[in-house]
Amino acid sequence: MSKVCPFCGMHNNCGHAAGKPHGTCWCDKEIFPNAIFEKLPPNQLAYLYMLFV
Repeated sequence: MSKVCPFCGMHNNCGHAAGKPHGTCWCDKEIFPNAIFEKLPPNQLAYLYMLFV
């Protein structure tokens, strides 16, 4: 789990990386446009897929 945003390189306050239960991170409640995932390298996209499936 990365604590750094893959786009801006800043700390992203990741609840998953902090060990919080699934569903409690800020990103669990967000809706992201598909286009944002198209910009991620394949290895990061695969990692995100494993987290949420």
